[in-house]
Amino acid sequence: MGLAEWSVLWVINITNELSPSNPPSIIHVLNNFLKVVVVVVVVVVVVVVVVVVVVVVVVVVVVVVVVVVEGSLEVKLPTIWTDEKQSRAEAERRERSEEKRVEEKE
Repeated sequence: MGLAEWSVLWVINITNELSPSNPPSIIHVLNNFLKVVVVVVVVVVVVVVVVVVVVVVVVVVVVVVVVVVEGSLEVKLPTIWTDEKQSRAEAERRERSEEKRVEEKE
């Protein structure tokens, strides 16, 4: 039986004990109230722990993916950067030679 099922059955049992023919004492009411509060606190703590664990797992997966992708890009980035530098240099050379041709024609 799960925690949620157990908690619901416990609350139902507490409410079944109360009846007009058997009026509860203040001690009984406070005792039952504290039981319900404890169950609610336990459920909230379990939910928070589950959420924290899920967040940690997601962060770890994201970090691993980033490390793997960045590691694979390290091989490609210098080549891309070199190609970009070469294409810029070639474009500048073409511009200079074009300017020289224009100057020679004048």
